[in-house]
Amino acid sequence: MTTRLAVFDLDGTIADSKEGIFFSYRHVAEVLGKPEPSLEELNASLGGPLPENIKRLYDLDDDMVSRAVSIYRDEYSRKGESMVKPFQGIIATIERIRAMGVRVAVATLKVDRFAFGLLNDWGIAWMFHSIHGADDEGEYTKADLIKWCMYDAGVSEDETVMVGDSMDDLEAARECGIRFIGASYGFSLPKERCDEEGVDSAESPTALADLITQ
Repeated sequence: MTTRLAVFDLDGTIADSKEGIFFSYRHVAEVLGKPEPSLEELNASLGGPLPENIKRLYDLDDDMVSRAVSIYRDEYSRKGESMVKPFQGIIATIERIRAMGVRVAVATLKVDRFAFGLLNDWGIAWMFHSIHGADDEGEYTKADLIKWCMYDAGVSEDETVMVGDSMDDLEAARECGIRFIGASYGFSLPKERCDEEGVDSAESPTALADLITQ
């Protein structure tokens, strides 16, 4: 069946946000008096829900997690977000996908207001049929967000593809019963892992359009 909707993850797929994320994580460690996470630990915390990542990074009890999340989000809003930029070629790729008659949407575990703010700042929010981000409490799953994008566009599973850069994205796509393409140019889903999982992968943003419409 023809692809009618491409749902994109944001961080690591559209947005090269590693610098801003790491900056904000390190700020949390400084404020809480915790050891600074290693680069390996930070890289492992680029996908998935923020509260879970923060709890694991700093070995916090549940009562401290919400405070640490607030510290992170305040610092990300203050400075971290300014370090984020779109991956080279991704905007032109989204334009090409739209020109092929495929709607595009965003499903991200970045908090909703940050996702909208970032895409608005880049002047590309209008390109997306819908944008669904996380809630402050972290109750929405990635699969929830994908399903809302599909509902908004009025498409079936066979007409939808998910593009993401993490195993969380792949698992959410499988939960939703939709095709997945790995953004192996991103943070944590290299081509080798995509091959192991039996899914297509793009080693650059410009390679996505042909894969989405094939």
